[in-house]
Amino acid sequence: MKINFSVLLLLICSLSFSQHELLKELTLEDQVQGSEVIVEGQVIEKKSYWDKGRKNIYTVHTIAVSTSYKGDANPYLYVVSLGGVVGVKALIVKPSLNVSTNSAGIFLTKSTSISLVGFDPTKKLYQTIGASQGFYKYDRINTLATNPFQSLKPTTLDNRLKSILKTTPKQLRAVEYFTIESKKETQIQSAIKELPVIHTVEPMEIVAGNRSTLTITGVGFGDTLGLVLFKNADDGGHTYFEALQTQIVRWTNTEIIVEVPTNAGTGSVLVLNRESGDLAETPSITITYAYINLLHSDTEYQVQNGALVEYIIHHIGGFDPLPEKSAGNFSEGNYVFTYNEEFIENAPAVSSFESGFDQIVCNSGIRFEIDDQTTTQIRKKQIASMSLALVRFQQVFWAKHPYILFRFILIQPS
Repeated sequence: MKINFSVLLLLICSLSFSQHELLKELTLEDQVQGSEVIVEGQVIEKKSYWDKGRKNIYTVHTIAVSTSYKGDANPYLYVVSLGGVVGVKALIVKPSLNVSTNSAGIFLTKSTSISLVGFDPTKKLYQTIGASQGFYKYDRINTLATNPFQSLKPTTLDNRLKSILKTTPKQLRAVEYFTIESKKETQIQSAIKELPVIHTVEPMEIVAGNRSTLTITGVGFGDTLGLVLFKNADDGGHTYFEALQTQIVRWTNTEIIVEVPTNAGTGSVLVLNRESGDLAETPSITITYAYINLLHSDTEYQVQNGALVEYIIHHIGGFDPLPEKSAGNFSEGNYVFTYNEEFIENAPAVSSFESGFDQIVCNSGIRFEIDDQTTTQIRKKQIASMSLALVRFQQVFWAKHPYILFRFILIQPS
């Protein structure tokens, strides 16, 4: 079944290597000072809601708290972030807190007065300090706690928090997030099982987010579906993240074919044999650019049995030919940018944008052009019909390869 999502695109940064290019770095001391509640915990549920004015979609992450460092020591914490999916309406925001279910780490939060339709008003909502900075995600592969700016050993982060707060944290439940399951009969099994070894990876240069596939050959991958982990472009490649199970096209003991996820960055790829717990690492692959896509789990029609799926977002300006009655700001089949009068007065910003404009058009396949007119404001009807308003452009290269980063904002027509 084909699912059509309604998404509006507002471009704030077109070539960037990670989210932290759009964030102002906060020290841990600043984050602690601005926090009302600091906890260690794990995301056990995610659900999206409209706000009361139906202007934006927010996602509430239910955190099962194991340790409380600051604030009320409740068993659950409800952390809200801008963006999400309600029905076939989607709001995708970068930079923003983007945490998958089962992710664990330290959350530094403050209360918020956001009111959501359908969410229990008796449950207090919190938001992270500094967007994605306010979550130090546990990287269980490398035993680290990371945000877009820092990678710390979990014990180091724990000690720093206790030093800043000058208090002893309260443990609500005992959880060992970094325990590696002991291998049964290790000596016997090592003589029987093959360790995973990678022989070839093809191609060595690939696009992320458009369902291009990577083929990994070798031995010892296991007969049970394991994990494929890519460098995370959103934190500059500090950590790895798992490809969705729905992106693994083929898995045998000697061959893996996997679609390259939207957030994949340049670097090595890890393969985990789930049976033995052993890892194998590929040589570095190059992600030339990436499409930002939508992750969605369908519960109504049970697409892919309700598993999380990465959907490609087809921009109207990328269709060829364009629909006869396509919405938006178009001129002779091109998707038109109109500069704001204040923006066009900022010569360095305009120069930065236009220096990468042709590259965006070539790499994205979307037919963009720049209007020779200007506007004094962002017109609501234009935005609601998928017009593009340029806010900021910054050209940065990570490992000399561009990573295309968009912000998608859904605005309901009046």
